Amino acid sequence: VIRKFLSKDYSSRPSWQYNAIMLVRILTDNPGETFTRNLDDKFVDTIRALLKNVKDLSVWQILMETLDDFEYTKTDDQNLAPLVLMWQKEKEAAIKKHGNRKPPVPPRPFITNQPQLNRHSQNYFAKAHHNNRLPDPVELSSRLEEARTSAKLLEQVVMNTSPGEMLQNELIKEFADRCLSASRSLQGYMVSENPAPDNETMESLIDTNEQLQTALNQHKRAVLNARKQLGLGTNSNENSPVVLSDNSDTEGHARHNNAETGSMPGDVTTGVIDAGKG
Repeated sequence: VIRKFLSKDYSSRPSWQYNAIMLVRILTDNPGETFTRNLDDKFVDTIRALLKNVKDLSVWQILMETLDDFEYTKTDDQNLAPLVLMWQKEKEAAIKKHGNRKPPVPPRPFITNQPQLNRHSQNYFAKAHHNNRLPDPVELSSRLEEARTSAKLLEQVVMNTSPGEMLQNELIKEFADRCLSASRSLQGYMVSENPAPDNETMESLIDTNEQLQTALNQHKRAVLNARKQLGLGTNSNENSPVVLSDNSDTEGHARHNNAETGSMPGDVTTGVIDAGKG
């Protein structure tokens, strides 16, 4: 997904490319090698082409800083070696072409207080799942970390996207979809009966689901703000991107859990129109 936004097809949308580079930086820190092992030759070629053809100064600046950072602080990650080698070869020509000016760039986003992820797939919530059986402890740990990372990424992308691009930004749609998928899966795990989650597991599920809902609510507010600024939403029949509540497949889970453990965390039934089922 990220490589697509760094291609020449998106050169006319510099804020999308800026956000894509920012996400590469975040994911290189955490989950780290679980992410960087997917940076193949096609990704390196895409970055090489971006170096040669980038037009926006802010995109050039964050790209240069990111590659410099990889060169000097990520020497222990061999997955980045081809990318760093390409940068070392292209750096002089790129700086000569684009300059080495440093306009104001936001501080490097960094996800703190998160352990390194295990080697299980970190792409589980990219599609819908309807199996509510509680995974084994190792797999569950992986899915919880993926869910937390998805929430952090959605927050970061929303925060760095202008209202004018909020409604049609495919990167935001991708992470909102992942967060919704993760939230629905976690709610299913909460009411799993064979096996049922113990107290510590239930607490982790609730805490992580709250992080997802916080990110989804921030996305909802950002979309609402964008719609207001664009003058949308005055006609209830208007066919335009909106965010609504979707209680259809989670009310039963919430009622079941209320009966057994008391009230659930608020706002656990958020849906995203056009973001697909989670």
